[in-house]
Amino acid sequence: MRPQHDDHDGRPSPRTQTPKPDLWTDTQTFFLERIREDRPEGETGRHRLAKSAKPAGKTPDAKRATETAERFLTPAGPLTPGVGPVRALHSSAKAGRVVALGLIALLGVSVAASERGNPTQLDNASQQVADRNTIAEAADRSAPRVTASVSPTPSVSATPSPSPTVKKVVTSVKPVAGLDQKQMNNALTIVKTGQKLGVSQRGLLVGIMTAMQESDLYNQASSAVPESFDYAHEGSSVDYDSCGLFQQRTSMGWGTVKQIMNPTYSSTKFFQSLLRVSGWQNMELTLAAQAVQGSAYPYAYAKHETTARKVLTAILAAL
Repeated sequence: MRPQHDDHDGRPSPRTQTPKPDLWTDTQTFFLERIREDRPEGETGRHRLAKSAKPAGKTPDAKRATETAERFLTPAGPLTPGVGPVRALHSSAKAGRVVALGLIALLGVSVAASERGNPTQLDNASQQVADRNTIAEAADRSAPRVTASVSPTPSVSATPSPSPTVKKVVTSVKPVAGLDQKQMNNALTIVKTGQKLGVSQRGLLVGIMTAMQESDLYNQASSAVPESFDYAHEGSSVDYDSCGLFQQRTSMGWGTVKQIMNPTYSSTKFFQSLLRVSGWQNMELTLAAQAVQGSAYPYAYAKHETTARKVLTAILAAL
């Protein structure tokens, strides 16, 4: 009967495989059954030899037994041991049974040897291991294949990225050149506003010189413009409708009173006008200021140059 096969790969199923015959055990059983049939109950081999022993050469049967033993049972190697007791048997029946048993034993040994040498036949332990491997392989083939996606490892730059520069916020600078804190604060506002507009240091110096001449670096209200007192101010003066750091006039189109009284706004309007003057960078500082202000005293701004330079240097060092 052929073994049943598994549905997966055609290998024999461990539960339906037909057990293989053990020829060596069957041969031994056959020998024992034949001996029991020939020997009466309670009789030993020694008794049987004694009963059958007769003088040698007295009967034809004994002669034939001796000839058969010498012909077929002559020792030829390790597979035919123990022929001495067989020669003692003078009965032809006894000799025939011994010859038959020897031939059957040789057949069993050769079959067992051929089974051991056949690589396709496995013993019970090996067969169990093979069956377990077959089941594992079948389960592995039936399992779904999952391909893991591997994301590429991002490259790490050896050079650390520069940290963002935090700009220092300066709200005040210690007074220099005999100025008080209010004057220094107004000068700081002028410099910061000019830097935002991209004005060079020469232009910043012109702005400080102009404010020092026009308002002594104070945000002044005007007695001629009562509204100017409604906004933050630092003293007052009377010069037509001029107000603020640069004494700009509403009537001349510089802006509203509220706007002019704002130091940042008035500084912005001054620098925007300076940048529109053609060739101001090559002018004398005082004449560059005059080109914006239109004062009756165009050289009055020059006397503030030294102090303005000290103030600008201190502010730039603090920023």
